[in-house]
Amino acid sequence: MAVSAVLMVLTNQGWASEITEKPRLILQITVDQLRGDLHRRYLPNMGKGGFRYLLENGVVYEDAHHAHATTETIVGHATLATGAHPSNHGLVGNVWFDRTSGTLTYNIEDERYPLLTSGADVDPSTEIDPTQRVARTDGRSPANLLVSTFSDELAIHTANRAKIFGVSIKDRGAVPMAGHAGKAFWFSKAAGKWVTSRFYYDAYPKWVLDYNATNRPSATPTPIGSFCTNPLPIYSVTKMTSRGRRPLQRLAGSSPTHTVRQTANTSQRISP
Repeated sequence: MAVSAVLMVLTNQGWASEITEKPRLILQITVDQLRGDLHRRYLPNMGKGGFRYLLENGVVYEDAHHAHATTETIVGHATLATGAHPSNHGLVGNVWFDRTSGTLTYNIEDERYPLLTSGADVDPSTEIDPTQRVARTDGRSPANLLVSTFSDELAIHTANRAKIFGVSIKDRGAVPMAGHAGKAFWFSKAAGKWVTSRFYYDAYPKWVLDYNATNRPSATPTPIGSFCTNPLPIYSVTKMTSRGRRPLQRLAGSSPTHTVRQTANTSQRISP
């Protein structure tokens, strides 16, 4: 689910060295298939919040790379969560061949920790993700994640006082974000509820049950036209999206620069 990511630390605005008060909230958002140039491509049509706010008021790394080629969900999420390469953190693909068992293995499957919700497992007859259908049980855990994550280090730093949660539509999106010390929740299309496994809880907390009782979001598909309208002329959307079909090239009028250091208010650049 992760090809690119935005990391937000919600603290006082300014460079980290100027912050004297410890942050109360750290939020990491990982966006599936968000290539590094796309947020700027669509920026003219964005409002004042969201990406525009982050680009104008945050710290932006414009030349940050991880040296791995497999841009699958679990690989990207685990790499962003740990800072380690796949060969070190162990999650090398959404599915891999287990030479011991002689079978394919789903990345976070762990039969020791079944889901807390009965009937919430993947329905092979309707599931469109072939990697999800590989799993033979509904058990999930971060056992295959071999190294510590940011969430784990935060738990250690705060002596487990920090409340850490990983939430995603996909199980393999939530689990690496929560690490070994946090709690992970993901959405079951079969049950229409947010679920977790027995690795994290023996029973759901009341606040999870209360939220699931509201039926948000609903597992029943809603016709797109009933809730989604395009505020832009169709030619504007076509113009923006069609640029992605051309070979990667420098945009007209842009300069070939790399960010060496950038704060909220200043930056230094050098040519490549």
